[in-house]
Amino acid sequence: MEALRLRFASPDSSTNFVDLAPTDEADRDGVYSTALKFATRSPEVYNIALTGPYGSGKSSIIRSFLKSYPRQALHIWPAPIGWSGFSLSA
Repeated sequence: MEALRLRFASPDSSTNFVDLAPTDEADRDGVYSTALKFATRSPEVYNIALTGPYGSGKSSIIRSFLKSYPRQALHIWPAPIGWSGFSLSA
């Protein structure tokens, strides 16, 4: 964990900010790639969704998978949506 912190730490040693930009090395164990390969090979699967809070690694998982994905892929990134625009009452 210390190596990961140092890798993403700011060059300025007086701060300990973490860069939340996506990476293409997020799936070293291959767990996510295995699941995504299963989904992309299944003829019944038309949509794949990754959910999680900000900074949880969704974009990094996609980038890591596409790095070794042999087929062409279409990148569609939806606009961020805030819950403030929704009403739960009728």
